[in-house]
Amino acid sequence: MKINYSFPQCYDIKKQITFSQTASANKPQKNSNNDVIFNTYANYNRLLTNESFKRNMISFQGVERVSNDNLDTQRTQQIKGCLLGGAVGDALGAKIEAYTYDRIKEKYGESGLHYIPKTSGVYQVTDDTQMSLFTIEALLKSYLRNHNLETEPSYSIIYDSYLDWYSTQTKSPECAYSESGLLGNPAMYHQRGPGYTCMTALKEGSPGTIENPVNNSYGNGGIMRSAPIGLLYKDPELAFTVAAKSTALTHGHPDAYLAAGCFAAIISNIMSGNDLETAINVSKTILKQHDSHEYVLENIDKALELSKEDNDPVETIEKQFGKGANAAETLGIALYSVLRHPDNYKKTIITAVNHSGDSDTTGAVAGNICGAYIGINKMPRSWIENIEHSSLLDKYAKDIYQVININSKKSSDTSSSYQTSIHQRWDDDKFV
Repeated sequence: MKINYSFPQCYDIKKQITFSQTASANKPQKNSNNDVIFNTYANYNRLLTNESFKRNMISFQGVERVSNDNLDTQRTQQIKGCLLGGAVGDALGAKIEAYTYDRIKEKYGESGLHYIPKTSGVYQVTDDTQMSLFTIEALLKSYLRNHNLETEPSYSIIYDSYLDWYSTQTKSPECAYSESGLLGNPAMYHQRGPGYTCMTALKEGSPGTIENPVNNSYGNGGIMRSAPIGLLYKDPELAFTVAAKSTALTHGHPDAYLAAGCFAAIISNIMSGNDLETAINVSKTILKQHDSHEYVLENIDKALELSKEDNDPVETIEKQFGKGANAAETLGIALYSVLRHPDNYKKTIITAVNHSGDSDTTGAVAGNICGAYIGINKMPRSWIENIEHSSLLDKYAKDIYQVININSKKSSDTSSSYQTSIHQRWDDDKFV
């Protein structure tokens, strides 16, 4: 269920910041007051600051990036494929979210929706992609604090990032000019069907946990934002745990957080080189260790079995999985769609969205999985180039790769010189 929220005016701007539209991506400009300024659209993903810096509107110079020439081609293609694949699936499904399939056929023809209609010149995404971006920003901030992908991140940082997203859905875009990071991007303030559960849970301002649930929601607002967790954490059990606990911040039912955990573990397994079925089966093993896993497991097993049958996909999805509103059903529909067309991204997400239900989220989750599996180079180029936030998603994909690369080197090089390079690259002293 989606609801709309009105934008109150932003009265709490303490200082209007003007961002240079000609600022170099690597050279921050200065205004007449000698304040460092950035091009909002070129540099907001570099402005990863902690809460005290952000609230006081203090920016720092962009981090030194690892040379693109050194990027691992296959891994970066998979990371980009996952993030941009999810966004494209989100955008395709958004056009028919909550439509009955009869209405979809009436509007787009007997075979359903096979292309993405543009809005304002781009393929517009929804809150699914927005919250994934805020998840990435939170995970990067957490890594800058502890330099560790072998332990759980700071859930307070993740929750604060979701509160930032909530802020974008309840304030005017004018507020962006007094902020940094994603909060400094006016485009993040567009309301794209923010989920009822996420909005109401975050409005309360008190994070939930698995032990002390904030509500009893089994919705898919957690699974839709969990792909970045699977990309960053190599250990599938850790990815499962992080996604489950991050989901429980806003969704308290086991179906919600266990489905998200499985999803992240599947992405993690794919990134380790496993084939789809192996990745799914490893995740099932982890899932079975948790209480109340039965409905999530049932949907995964149905996806594995039904994908081998030559049945009508729309009929199969609607009779076997429902509308995808439950996170377990979302995962089931996504896995069924990917398993039907494991090497064909376009067919995967067309299958995932053409049904009566929550098409944007089933499309996003299927797009994340398929994109991670085949990589961005095997995806339709025109869809990728025209997706909203494509450049930001591309930059965050590189940031994720670089964090993985730095963490890997750290594990094999504990010398003080390497630790010094970490501080220099990420300007870590500003995250104390």
